[in-house]
Amino acid sequence: MISLVTFGTYVMTHPIFGKITPTSEENSHDVKIVVSGLNDTYLVGQRINFNLTTTSKECSRPHVTLTSANGSIVWTNKPDFMFCDVTSASWQPLPWHWILDDGGLGSIRISETGTYKMTITFLGKIFEKEISIHQ
Repeated sequence: MISLVTFGTYVMTHPIFGKITPTSEENSHDVKIVVSGLNDTYLVGQRINFNLTTTSKECSRPHVTLTSANGSIVWTNKPDFMFCDVTSASWQPLPWHWILDDGGLGSIRISETGTYKMTITFLGKIFEKEISIHQ
């Protein structure tokens, strides 16, 4: 079994097989982000959980950022490497399911009231949503 490691849109080249997957710029129509369960409002200290499904021909993690009204970054997920099995690649867009919680991409709890912007980027696609934190 041979695995590749990707980070962002850069694919590491295997010494025998070369570049296994095409770049996201060549396949941007195959890249999708679907978010479910992200509410409009949360209470101070409440865990912000939601489900995220990404679809692409590449092996990559989404990048999630929460910014305050003044534009400062309040939270961001760890940009971990992702290992993928080349033998499972079908050269068709594949879905990956993520849960923003204690596992997977991390967890968020906000301790101050206000308006925040959730931004999810994945291989050139962007999802943005404004959320409010109340007492």
